Amino acid sequence: MAADKNNMVQKFLDFWQARSDRERLILAAGGGVVLFGLLYGGIYVPLETSRKALMDRLPQMRAEYRLLTAQVEEIERIRSRSGKQAGGPVSLQRRIESSAMSKGLGDGIVSMTPAGNDLVQVVTADRPARVWMEWLLELQGQGVRVQTARIRFSGKDGQARLEATLAGSQP
Repeated sequence: MAADKNNMVQKFLDFWQARSDRERLILAAGGGVVLFGLLYGGIYVPLETSRKALMDRLPQMRAEYRLLTAQVEEIERIRSRSGKQAGGPVSLQRRIESSAMSKGLGDGIVSMTPAGNDLVQVVTADRPARVWMEWLLELQGQGVRVQTARIRFSGKDGQARLEATLAGSQP
């Protein structure tokens, strides 16, 4: 292997030394142009394309960050409220149904099952995930605590199914 490399290097040196100064200059310049073209097309252009794509997406990402921050603050504000809503599983179910109907989501609730201790388990049909998140925030504003929530994306146009356990009072 080392002999092959030495042989190739020797062949190149023989080739190079057999050229006149002018030919060497032209070959070196041509090699430089080819090297520049390879570096430009293989490294710079893909990096620049990626940078531009990220720069185009940056304002949207910042807006999403601000929205998420505002939602976290709203959730913390709602959770900090004290007081207990009277009722039980039955009245909690009514509040959940009423809220779903007011948002036009009544037909989106597949099942609603009392789980004891002022808890209700809710399973929904596919709707945009944003709709379910807004609905959960509205429920929290009405004093319904989201104990667990799992959003499962169905893979079609942002559609998701919600599985949640809701409690009727603050801890």
